[in-house]
Amino acid sequence: MRPSRGKTVRALALVLILVFMIYSPVSAASVPSVCPDQPESTKTLKVLFVGNSFSVDTSRYLYQIAEDAGYRLKIGDAWISGLHLSEMYTYLSCNLRKFTYLENHKGTWTTMKSGGSTLWRLTDVLKKAKWDVIILNQYSADTGNIGSFYTNGSVRGENFLSMVTKYIHKRCPNAALGYNMTWAFPKYSTISNFDAIYGGSQKQMFRMICDTTKVLLDGLELSDDLPVYGSQKANIKAAAKGADLIDFMIPTGTAIQNARSSYMGDTMNRDMKHLSLTYGRYIAGLCTAASLGIPIDGITKPHMEGAASTLNMNLMKQCVADALKNPYAVTGQHKKAPSLEDPELTIRETSKGYVKAKWRMVRGATGYKVVYKKGGSNTLYTRTLLPGERSLVFKGKEGKNSVTVYAIGDPYIKNSDKATETLKIKD
Repeated sequence: MRPSRGKTVRALALVLILVFMIYSPVSAASVPSVCPDQPESTKTLKVLFVGNSFSVDTSRYLYQIAEDAGYRLKIGDAWISGLHLSEMYTYLSCNLRKFTYLENHKGTWTTMKSGGSTLWRLTDVLKKAKWDVIILNQYSADTGNIGSFYTNGSVRGENFLSMVTKYIHKRCPNAALGYNMTWAFPKYSTISNFDAIYGGSQKQMFRMICDTTKVLLDGLELSDDLPVYGSQKANIKAAAKGADLIDFMIPTGTAIQNARSSYMGDTMNRDMKHLSLTYGRYIAGLCTAASLGIPIDGITKPHMEGAASTLNMNLMKQCVADALKNPYAVTGQHKKAPSLEDPELTIRETSKGYVKAKWRMVRGATGYKVVYKKGGSNTLYTRTLLPGERSLVFKGKEGKNSVTVYAIGDPYIKNSDKATETLKIKD
């Protein structure tokens, strides 16, 4: 029997400490190698997600985050849209070819094929590698619905999470098994189950997700005032059968809820339930990395799709740190977003009447916008430059030439104030 889930996330230190002594950081040459005949080699930690579109969201940036922290990962994701744990068990036990299997190769996700088909049997995915970690999650709308985890909808029944983990453990006995506690829906969600199960309340959904996870992993009784429906009312005091093969829990939903309490607000989603393609997915990846024991404190720049300011990194890391410390409660975050400093612009004439504009690098800028006008003309020219670009040269004209520049932020960090300078070119 696996250790009790009472230690929640801290159990990872006990389960995976040996993993990271063996699967050394890329930069840590002093860590003993697992290959005595190749003393300079490092080994890759192999992580498999089995779930649905929420596992796709969670795993999206994990490779980049681990790489930025100095770790090497092989990541797989076997998923089915809307997959429920009960269906996962059926597909496993009947060995059905139902799963889409993705692999991450150096930061790029690729859909893999099995026998010429894009659909896989999960048993074949489990054989694909000697997985060190396997992470599961429930169907999104049922993550806080305790009855959905048990046969016949009763906590006195068999636990689907336990049934799945027992099946996987027999085939991958050396893998650490994790449960991804996913997130509550955005307040504006109109998904029917959001209203039917959680009364259309994000706060209530989050609380029920936390209570359900406690029951599943810690073997706790249901809270006296846990909102339930149907036959669950008769079983509210029943001692539920937990999933004792789960080694650790990833409090993704709590990290997301922490972010919602900050200046980012309820903007973590791209639709009625899935995470945003930028910050939502990135926070989920940070939380997973930290839960695996990968230190994220040293990461200073988010690598994600779309513009992202480094000024948000401290908040995101704090949301994750607080989630690991308090996995079943929201920890309030900063309400005021940090600001971009103003660029210090200087312009001068170079040889043959060329004008060179130069400004200092602004920390957290996602780019710079430069607007300039040549002497004797009312035509405005606009250039948008990358964060590392700090100068622009153009052919000036006789008369007053003007340049305006400002640092560009992102959806949470406002653009800086404009800096304008003029230069008069004589004939």
